[in-house]
This record gives sequence, structure tokens and C-alpha cells, in this order.
Amino acid sequence: MMHKSINLSNPHVKLISLWTAPRCVSTAFEKAFSQHPNTVTIHEPFLNVYYYSQWRRSDRLGDYAERLNYDTEQVIDHIQSQCQPIIFMKEMAYQALPYIETQFLNPPLVNTFLVRNPKKSLLSWYKLNEFPNEEELGFIALQEMWNLVIEEQKQPPILVEADRLQSDPQQTFHAYCKAVGIEFSPRMLSWSEGRMQREDERDAEIHQKWHQTLGCSKGINPPTEASGEIRPEDLPMLERAMAVYDTLSQYTLN
Repeated sequence: MMHKSINLSNPHVKLISLWTAPRCVSTAFEKAFSQHPNTVTIHEPFLNVYYYSQWRRSDRLGDYAERLNYDTEQVIDHIQSQCQPIIFMKEMAYQALPYIETQFLNPPLVNTFLVRNPKKSLLSWYKLNEFPNEEELGFIALQEMWNLVIEEQKQPPILVEADRLQSDPQQTFHAYCKAVGIEFSPRMLSWSEGRMQREDERDAEIHQKWHQTLGCSKGINPPTEASGEIRPEDLPMLERAMAVYDTLSQYTLN
């Protein structure tokens, strides 16, 4: 695949990426940003490469012939085609990491992170009758992305913890917006329709299953307890994910 860096024609555009793992309240975070004035949101642009392309690493979502040749260059072209003053991209670290070079993470991209207690994330997978491997659980890749951004490139850590977000959305979004250099908008705290708009019918069909909770919400829901049993075969990867969570959550925005 071809690789290139992001090059925005307008230097005044703010480009923000939220790196996360599945089942971390990230689509609700994205929904909140879709309410922000003068903002366009990009939903997991590397999903098409990771799950559908000839370079895919999982067949969990089945085949999609129209995306067989979808690659990193097309992802970047899609990002660069946006024309709003604020571009907010939500992406799973594990979906992007196999397909990017370090220069992708350079300015103008503002790299930020969202993490959740991995036991809650894994139990959320179970509720959908889905059982991830360690790559798709997403925490190892999230640590790798963190290392690239914070350790190697020395960019400032900007991280949101999901329980903190759900307990106090207003304070969390205030702190996040300040950290990324944009104005907070009260419109981020509520919405009339939870579902995200999808141009592609297949995308809409797939996301309906994964975003059921968001579809019924009108704002960021309060945190829930981690109730349920973890399968014995998943305990080792959960332990490794917890180590990532414990490391990253120390940097939670106040």
C-alpha cells in the first residue's frame, strides 16, 4: 500500500484524532463532537482497510467486494477532503496501526486517547455475543499508539477515562476542548437522535448492532458496574489489558 502524511490545504483547520479500543464509549464521544459547531466527524476510517480490503487482518464483518482495494491513501484523501474548521476522527488504534507510518501522527494531527476499564469493555463484547481476540480487544495496540505519540514523538498526553467521562460529561468535555485548543460547546452534552448517520447502507446495517445503546440515548449515559463473568480463556488477555489501562489512566484529564 502507498503511504503519505496528512497535508491540509487550510492551516487554520483543527484536525483531532481520538485513539481508543472497542466498547469504550467512543461512539458516544464522537456523537457529542458531531453536535459541536463547525465540526465534521470521521468514523473509523481504517475499518474498511482492516476488515474488508485485500490487506485485511480479520474477516469478522464478512466480505465487501467494493472495499477490496481500499487503502491508506484513500483514508488520507478522505480526511483531506473535509472542509469544516474542525475535523474530528474517531479510530481504533488496532485498525490503524498496521497501515500507517509514524509521519501520519505528525502535526497537523492532534492525537488524543480514550480508555475504559477493559473488564467493562470485554463484558460489552459478550453482550453482543462477540468474543474478540487480543488484537481486537484493542488495548495492546492502544499502548503501542500511546508509545508512538507520547514516548517517541514527545507529544503532550491528552487522555479521557470513560468512567470519568460518563460521571461528569460537562467537566470532561471542557477539559478536553481546552487541551486540544477549541471552544467547548454546551451542544455537545445532549442530542435528539442517538444514531450516527451513515451514507453507506452496509455500514449502517453493521453499526446498528454495535451502537444499540447510543441509538437509545440522548446524551452521555452514566457509568455502569462491571457485572458478569469473564471466560477463563480470556483472563490472561484481560490481565494484560488491565496493565495498559492502569498505565494510561494515570494521565486522565481532570
